Amino acid sequence: MAAGLHVLEGFESEVGLDCLLCAIALCDEASRDYLNHIAPKDEDEIEAVALKVWLVQKYVSKKVG
Repeated sequence: MAAGLHVLEGFESEVGLDCLLCAIALCDEASRDYLNHIAPKDEDEIEAVALKVWLVQKYVSKKVG
């Protein structure tokens, strides 16, 4: 990925730290998007999220006082 970015930017020397860091950031963001939007969710994870939403609605969202 870093080498591809290096070539696209038109650099002719060795792959630099900037290209490496950009490649790392790009791959990290793409991986997060994949996990959040495409990868199948574990049933325990789905139930945990539903429980969290219910708890927030029931206890946190209501103002006590």
